[in-house]
Amino acid sequence: MLVIALAAVGLPMPLLAVTHWPAAAIALVAVTGAGAILVEILTETGLQRMLPPETFGRAYGLALPASLGGIVAGSLIAPLLTGLLGGTGALTVCGAAVAGYALLLLAPRRPGGVRPGAGGPVADGLLRAAADA
Repeated sequence: MLVIALAAVGLPMPLLAVTHWPAAAIALVAVTGAGAILVEILTETGLQRMLPPETFGRAYGLALPASLGGIVAGSLIAPLLTGLLGGTGALTVCGAAVAGYALLLLAPRRPGGVRPGAGGPVADGLLRAAADA
């Protein structure tokens, strides 16, 4: 389900860059927004399921600032990327990056059940940091 949500965020971006119809642009942004909401819900519930209740609060306290830091980093990178590639190029690169991450989640599992890039080490790191806090 997370793969579908990430694809819903990333795939409309390149299309948004080339559409000239306002109604189509609104529909594409709506799909992206719905995907973003699903990603948020799925990642939060996934974190709740992976971590013991006694460490969830501390781990979430570490994960939330990291997520907000990603938003800040994106806000700093977006004007640079747009200046280098133009609006169409920037939307295409960003959409391809999100869709590529979704494809990475479809990769076969490594021994031990962890997919490459699926957040296994991140969750382990959050658990260790929360236990040490």
